[in-house]
Amino acid sequence: MDALHFLTAASLLCVAAARPPRLFVFVNELMTWPAAQSFCRQNFMDLVTVSSMEDVTLLTSMVDLDTMVYDSSDFKHRAWIGLSEDLNSWRWSITDPNFYRDREAAFRNWAENEPNNYLGAESCVGMWNNGFWNDNHCQMLAKVICHDVQEQNVSLIFINQTMSWPAAQSHCRKHHTDLASVRTVSENEQIKGLVQSAGELQAWIGLYRLSWVWVDGSNSSFRHWRASEPNGSEENCAAAVPADGGRWEDWPCSWKMRFLMLCVAAARPPRLFVFVNELMTWPDAQSFCRQNFMDLVTVSSMEDVTLLTSMVDLDTMVYDSSDFNHRAWIGLSDDPNSWRWSITDPNFHRDGEAAFFKWKPGEPNNYMGREACGAMIDTGNFADLQCARLLTPICCDVQGHDASFVFINQTMSWAAAQSFCRQHHTDLASVRSSSEGEQIRVLVQSAGQNAAWIGLFRNSWSWSDGSNVTFSHWRPTEPNGAQENCAVLAPSDGGVWEDQLCSRLQPFFCYDVLFAASSLAEHQFFYVNELKNWTAAQSFCRERFADLVTLSSLENKVSRISKMFRIKFVSRAWIGLLDDPNSWNWSLSDPNVFQKLGDSNFRNWQQGQPDNKQRPEDCVRIYDDGLWNDWPCGNNEKSVCANVSGADVTFVLVEQFFSWADALANCRQHYTDLAIARDLSENKKIKQVMPPGHYAWIGLNKNSLAWVDGTRPAFTYWRSGEPNNDEEKCTIANFDDSGKWEDCPCDWNFPFFCY
Repeated sequence: MDALHFLTAASLLCVAAARPPRLFVFVNELMTWPAAQSFCRQNFMDLVTVSSMEDVTLLTSMVDLDTMVYDSSDFKHRAWIGLSEDLNSWRWSITDPNFYRDREAAFRNWAENEPNNYLGAESCVGMWNNGFWNDNHCQMLAKVICHDVQEQNVSLIFINQTMSWPAAQSHCRKHHTDLASVRTVSENEQIKGLVQSAGELQAWIGLYRLSWVWVDGSNSSFRHWRASEPNGSEENCAAAVPADGGRWEDWPCSWKMRFLMLCVAAARPPRLFVFVNELMTWPDAQSFCRQNFMDLVTVSSMEDVTLLTSMVDLDTMVYDSSDFNHRAWIGLSDDPNSWRWSITDPNFHRDGEAAFFKWKPGEPNNYMGREACGAMIDTGNFADLQCARLLTPICCDVQGHDASFVFINQTMSWAAAQSFCRQHHTDLASVRSSSEGEQIRVLVQSAGQNAAWIGLFRNSWSWSDGSNVTFSHWRPTEPNGAQENCAVLAPSDGGVWEDQLCSRLQPFFCYDVLFAASSLAEHQFFYVNELKNWTAAQSFCRERFADLVTLSSLENKVSRISKMFRIKFVSRAWIGLLDDPNSWNWSLSDPNVFQKLGDSNFRNWQQGQPDNKQRPEDCVRIYDDGLWNDWPCGNNEKSVCANVSGADVTFVLVEQFFSWADALANCRQHYTDLAIARDLSENKKIKQVMPPGHYAWIGLNKNSLAWVDGTRPAFTYWRSGEPNNDEEKCTIANFDDSGKWEDCPCDWNFPFFCY
């Protein structure tokens, strides 16, 4: 039987069980932030990502302040880390490529001198009641403009409630489509009218930018800024201050500081969590998991609880009885027959002696499901009791095969008794025969005790895979059943656990170990086995998780699980990669050169350009009249280079013919970069170096592929011949071909990955 054919909704979760060990390196040489990043990437991995206070402590301990070089005594004892701010990364909250026509995603209506990133802390956008925009601190409270989208039809909704920008985004995505995008002057006027009619000064719209991101793409949210930092509108790179507990400051990226970098070593494999929405007993579920995956799931932290709970659709979760719905087996069980002695020396117990048990009639009874430690009562019989109960213990001193017994006139728990006996004697008493039992009975009676601890105990609630995880998340009063020896998780109640009869029928969670983790990304992702188009899949992911999955390196997690998917699931699934034809960018990306968003958005296209006529035309050349057109990057042309000094730029014509990539390399070797044009006056300066009748490369180029979080792919994993259609803007992973990618119409239906 292929059990997974019966699933109404199966979700898979890949969780990195341990972060890859990292090697930190301190380089005591002065460099600018961009030069430090280049050095790290060339010689190691990258500038350092700091993800915890443990990292801060380790990095701080590496630095000898007395020998630490510096450029200025006013700013010594600082080192670059891999955190920077991209002032030009503005994007709309709604990312569906079919929503924006030509250049609509680039529409802006900034107020004068905006965006200004005041105090280095403004990365979300509001619209004033005069229709102009400004950047604000994202935690500022303002009213909200949402929109409902039906294909190209948009209705705008004013939300008469103040909230932060992230809260506004969540509200709009939950109750409407998203925060409002503004694509045209007409839509801008509509929103302006809503703000004015409500009598508000301004309201949130859906424009934002990435604020302080790590160079390796890590989604670590850990921050350790000094008080009042970051505080500079043009200080876009972060430095650690080892002399002040490793706290961070923002600095101009052009300043020279020493820096920290890292290497990454191997780690133990991450785990794949699988929810199987089919009714089985606990033993059958364990067999199914061991046959198809690794085992029933081991839950080792509250993070695991949260992730498992979020995987389950309560409305479709199967159940055998309405009294026990919304529950699923986990790999925790109680073995009532696993009694053994604390002393484990195999030479101490002869044949059959380790199995000497003299239970009182009716014992062991595991009363309320919580009795896992053994005591001798004053009749000389054994009883099981809760291990936390306070009793006097009987210790033993062992010489060879001989044992003598010692009564300890002090009450303690069983665990404390075991520790005490092992510290001061040999161990808690083992009872190997009726004769030894009688000796201990006399000690108990003589002390006037009803019961005393002996060294008998059993495994209480152990994990199916043998893990020694001590984390627990029982519901109050659970476990409580003497015969209820298997554990379920209740997703509808925060993932708390209950004990149940192992013969009950419940759905269950499995886990698997799929590959060795050598990727930097600590990515958690979910496979959702429901057919949706790309836009609906993204909406589902945003509502329940973060977004459609982003894959950041050749350590492609999807490709590593392709074999399993070919066996158990469908062969194709959506990922969060889409084709944005409006994604023209300058090769020079220094945020200090582009101080205002408008600088990087200046364009001077010929009429009808760009047209991508020769497909692909992803690079740009300028004509002698100053107008631009898109052109195949592999063609050989003259080029215009730029020399940048502060905010000033001069231009140089290079007469040699190069491809765009070779022209870029040449300009970066001999000058600063290929030419940039931040406004019409600079475009005229470029035009002035152009001979009549000629044209030349400039630094504008297009990488139309983008992940849903706005980042550009650091690698691609296309099938041979893909992408192959300009009209296919969305991407699927094909598990019949190692998870390689294909472009596909966005309105087709596939399962999908969230993260």
